[in-house]
Amino acid sequence: MHGDSLRKLDIDQVARIAMGATLLGAGGGGDPYISLLAARQFHAQGGGHANLIGLADLDDDAQVICIAGFGAPTVEKERLFELPHVVHAVRTLEEHIGRKADALIPAEMGGSNSLVPIVAAAACGLPVIDGDGMRRAFPELQMTSFSINGVSASPFVMADEHLNTAICHSKDDRKGEAIARAVCMGMGVFCILAAYPMSGRDAKRVAIPDTVTLALELGRTIENARSGASPIDSLVEGIRANAADIDVVRLFDGKVADVWRSTERGFAIGWVDLAPLDGASHRAHIEFRNEYLALTLDGVPRALTPDLISVVDSETAEPIPTPDIRYGQRVTALGLSCHPVFRTERALKVVGPEAFGMEHTYRPLAELAARHPGA
Repeated sequence: MHGDSLRKLDIDQVARIAMGATLLGAGGGGDPYISLLAARQFHAQGGGHANLIGLADLDDDAQVICIAGFGAPTVEKERLFELPHVVHAVRTLEEHIGRKADALIPAEMGGSNSLVPIVAAAACGLPVIDGDGMRRAFPELQMTSFSINGVSASPFVMADEHLNTAICHSKDDRKGEAIARAVCMGMGVFCILAAYPMSGRDAKRVAIPDTVTLALELGRTIENARSGASPIDSLVEGIRANAADIDVVRLFDGKVADVWRSTERGFAIGWVDLAPLDGASHRAHIEFRNEYLALTLDGVPRALTPDLISVVDSETAEPIPTPDIRYGQRVTALGLSCHPVFRTERALKVVGPEAFGMEHTYRPLAELAARHPGA
């Protein structure tokens, strides 16, 4: 890795990444405001900027570590992490594997979890990779392009704000998820996770490239959209302009008519009902487990995981995470197509509707839209 392959991220860019990743996060990935506060505090105290490095610029023998918040986003909002907790998780995993990290990589593009590796990288004096394992957010450890393509999450480190620390080796990542979830619940349902130690060669093989840059561009799009005469139209046009390989479908416009949520088994689970503003009888129903996972219109599927469902404020185009959805909000539900890596038969067993106990069978967003045009 060479200095000329690094791109400095200033604090304004970091804020835009947080906003764009909250859209990509499909309602999950944690509260971006918390991580943005940590980034601003670090910057105000004289901390350096994070440097972004492209996947192609990684040395094959580089040591890469993934860093993220883990648990229920509703709890994260009440339990602020500090930089020493994140650095501790990275350093503990380095010590355990016997090698210093050369770069950090995000697990996902979702709210807080887009910024945790950026802040951690700046604090550790490391670059952060322009890529991740989802190009969205998912709730479970094994739901990454890393795991699906054969890179193990183990060994991984979990640490809470008191620096209680657990190191885990698991037979496979599904078992690792079960262990990690139990440990996380013992840590108060939120902790910092350092996982997926891999080589630069493997990172280039299994990670989804350019996702931090995508989040940055989408954050800029949201900034521009909220000042326009038609924020949602501007947002949709901006997504299409910045992500040609992402299909965008405007699923529903209306208001939040009902919400139910609960923190169970280490997840924020629940559902949202949306009603049209004109009093019509149509109803959209969205199920979530940390992230929005399925949207049905009058009982008919319109968007299903692993495609993204993003709920945005109709007046500002700003994405609304699952912990912040409230009765009476005027919202628009958008569908965004997932990265192709998640549409394989192997991946759908891990991230498709059946993996979440749903009876739906996955169909791509564009196919569902074609079946029910104008619904």
